Amino acid sequence: WTVRVQAEGFAVNQFDITVPEKGRADDLEVKMAVDRTAEQTKELQAVLSKGDELFKAGKYGEARAEYEKVLTARPDLLAIHRSIAYTYGREGNHAKALEHLDIALKEDPHNLEILRLAAASALEMAAPDRALAYVGEIQDSDLMDPDVLMNVSITMLQKNFNPAAITVLDRVISRFPTAPLPYYLRGMARVRTKDEAGAKEDLQKFIDIAPPDSPQIEQAKKILGGLK
Repeated sequence: WTVRVQAEGFAVNQFDITVPEKGRADDLEVKMAVDRTAEQTKELQAVLSKGDELFKAGKYGEARAEYEKVLTARPDLLAIHRSIAYTYGREGNHAKALEHLDIALKEDPHNLEILRLAAASALEMAAPDRALAYVGEIQDSDLMDPDVLMNVSITMLQKNFNPAAITVLDRVISRFPTAPLPYYLRGMARVRTKDEAGAKEDLQKFIDIAPPDSPQIEQAKKILGGLK
């Protein structure tokens, strides 16, 4: 027989016994250990909250120390790596940030926010191919508008990673073909990569579908007029 003894506040105790065919079984002495799971969860939640408050106050190193206490107590909580990554990212240590974001992605490989942050850190490290790999893991179903990928492409353009920006904007335009700004951005990237035919096509498309008061309209017309 398997006996399971359970009492509030104590860990479950389960064991096997042999019951004789005749007579009564020997008395059993069951020792119960106090279950500290609920207590530990409450303690760790307090530590996590302290870390969050320190982070909000801009005390990133101190916040990280609190998050690492949680990680030491519960190394199975991969999500805490995201909080640690935030602190490194705010300090500009993008290599360490990516180290922890990669661990967090093991638990949630298509998490939009983690992938966005990872791509941003990769770009800060001048690693556009790595950024593209993160972007490639973002699911189309999670993209409700073009902003997430478009913002990644803008960072790429700012850092002069023009081929990578074009790759991202190709996807944005495929997913959101009626959004005007991606055409302008891709047109600018194509100008930089000497693809004048593609640039003319994109800039004209932007002019055709953008609202007349779009701030990029005049710039687009000016650039378009200078292309052969």
